Amino acid sequence: MKQYCHYRLLNKGFLSVGHPIARFNLGCYEWNNGRVDRTVKHFIIAANLGDDESVGKLKQLYKRGLVSKEDFARLSVLTRLR
Repeated sequence: MKQYCHYRLLNKGFLSVGHPIARFNLGCYEWNNGRVDRTVKHFIIAANLGDDESVGKLKQLYKRGLVSKEDFARLSVLTRLR
C-alpha cells in the first residue's frame, strides 16, 4: 500500500518537487533537535530548489566544518547554474 501511495504521489508531481521554505523549516527543526546530518540534507534540498537563505546557512555550516567539501562544491555548481 505504501509503495502504491508513493507511486501515485510521484505521478502527480508531489514527490518530485518540494517547497523550499518547508525544507528550510525542516532543516531548522532538525538543527534544534541536534541532528546536523539531516539539517544539512534539508538545507541542500532547499538550496537546490532555489532558497537563498538555505545557501547562506550552508555557507555558515561549511565554515564551521559541518558540511563536507563535496556537498559544498556540488551546491556551488548548482547555484551558479541558476
